[in-house]
Amino acid sequence: MYFNNELIQIFQEATLDAKRLKHEYLTIEHTIKPILNSKTGKTLISDSKVITDIETDLNEYFKYMETSEDSLPIKTEDLELILNNMMLNVEAKGKTLMGVIDFIREIEKTKEKYDKLNKINKKVYKK
Repeated sequence: MYFNNELIQIFQEATLDAKRLKHEYLTIEHTIKPILNSKTGKTLISDSKVITDIETDLNEYFKYMETSEDSLPIKTEDLELILNNMMLNVEAKGKTLMGVIDFIREIEKTKEKYDKLNKINKKVYKK
């Protein structure tokens, strides 16, 4: 299983950005900016105002993240889960190369799972 060149570049940029910001962890959010600026990201979102708004929101979010001294950021469990699921799903399709679309799909699947869990928790704890 391999990442295609675009996905490799996205993770390199995300890691460098997290390191530049002295963030202790590499998160899904760190991958969003490089995705938005990638060829695939620009194809998916052609509205530059939307990209600018998302980047502004991310920059605000990053202000509140834990920082550490000059060390490589560690992948969060959520990011690791998405990467593992992506590899399993791509392999199940008989593919050996993973790309940005595969990564975005796994982010969306994970979000849907969390949304369902949140709905269940709200119902359980309302009583």
